[in-house]
Amino acid sequence: MYETLTKYLPELTKTKYGSWVLDTTNDGLLAHPKHFPFIDYDTTVDEIRNAIYAFEKSHPEYQLTKYNDILAKNHMDRGMQSIKTVDVQDLDGQTVMAMLMAATRIERFCTGAMLDFFESGNIRQWIQRLKDIDDANQE
Repeated sequence: MYETLTKYLPELTKTKYGSWVLDTTNDGLLAHPKHFPFIDYDTTVDEIRNAIYAFEKSHPEYQLTKYNDILAKNHMDRGMQSIKTVDVQDLDGQTVMAMLMAATRIERFCTGAMLDFFESGNIRQWIQRLKDIDDANQE
């Protein structure tokens, strides 16, 4: 069921998934405004983010647009620290997908959050849990 995400597990062994891009050429004056810093993400990050949104669209029964409610039901809030420290070994697929959705949404408000989720190993751990669920369902 989660193959669209679990197929990326072999690529999730890196230590670097992107880098900050800082505008060091412009002086910030009206003629040369500085650009906001941003992260140039590895293509793996973009592909996984797209796969999360595609899963959400193709599986409305998961109700991932209500990821905050799913997290709250599992005693998590939508903050980064709350979902980063959860032991996922006993979580179901809907909850893990809600965590992945939360990670993508947090990035919209906190640039660099997704980079942290990848480089800390959280994304790999969560996707591994989805693979474990798939494997258990095939037995």
